[in-house]
Amino acid sequence: MELKAKSIMKKKLLCWSRSYLSKLYPTIAKNDPDRDYFHIVQNTAEEKRVLELGGSVVLNIEKVVKAAITNNSAACDWCEPEDFRALTGFEWSPLYTDRYLLNLPASLRLQVAGAIFQAIQKLFTKYKFDYFLIFC
Repeated sequence: MELKAKSIMKKKLLCWSRSYLSKLYPTIAKNDPDRDYFHIVQNTAEEKRVLELGGSVVLNIEKVVKAAITNNSAACDWCEPEDFRALTGFEWSPLYTDRYLLNLPASLRLQVAGAIFQAIQKLFTKYKFDYFLIFC
């Protein structure tokens, strides 16, 4: 009798990181062989930590925002939070989780929010995530 290897499709898990989670999520991932963990990090320090622990970073918010401000990118046309929910399929918006965004001047806030939206849009175009893990 011939045994055939069963093809197992790993589920994709998107992790929205905070500094304290940048150690926890990659550690959990090492003990969870049935899922691939992808990380959105807040800054370069978190990205470094996740990568050192063997994690996969798919988006660095700090880099996205700095590039948008440096290039003086115009804000994209979007509606919060409906467009994020339609894009991701999750009842979540990264802009609602950013406690500092509301303190920025309106024009800068729109530029930052637009850059984040475009980055998330590219991410969800590239990947289909099965789960979303966030702690606020």
